[in-house]
Amino acid sequence: MRVDTTAEDDYIDTVILAATDYFQQRSWRQLITATYGLYLDEFPTDYIEFPKAPLQSITSIVYEDTNGSTQTWSSSLYEVDVKADVGRLRPIDGESFPGTDTVYNAVTITFKAGYGDADTDVPDLVRSTIKLIGAYFYENRQNILTTGSVSEIPVPMALGHLINQFSLREFV
Repeated sequence: MRVDTTAEDDYIDTVILAATDYFQQRSWRQLITATYGLYLDEFPTDYIEFPKAPLQSITSIVYEDTNGSTQTWSSSLYEVDVKADVGRLRPIDGESFPGTDTVYNAVTITFKAGYGDADTDVPDLVRSTIKLIGAYFYENRQNILTTGSVSEIPVPMALGHLINQFSLREFV
């Protein structure tokens, strides 16, 4: 962007937030560390994949057991893969997922995702892509005003290709 005045600083801040949100929605990635809850009606039979990447850690796994009591599943009974593009969790060898009551959201997994706590932890290409998206939004502001949702704003194919390099296609 070529901006010679500070008159639009507030708008530029908004555009940067919109570009960041757009990237995160389209890529299913979390850029700066954030905490999420994953809610399941029951444990699966094999493993759990997390809908935000990169997965940093599991904070807790709480579930309603077959008697309707709330339990916390011990972290010594499962292993977490934070290296895979899509983070995964499974019971350790010799263990299995616990049984749950047949209620909605019987399992709550609290987890952290993101590249780190600072914007400098985000890969350079991602930051550059967000800047390009922001510049496009700045120059084409009518798109922001008419669509109603950041995820509905059309962007040039080249920006889409940059986002797709980081997209978790399994969840798109």
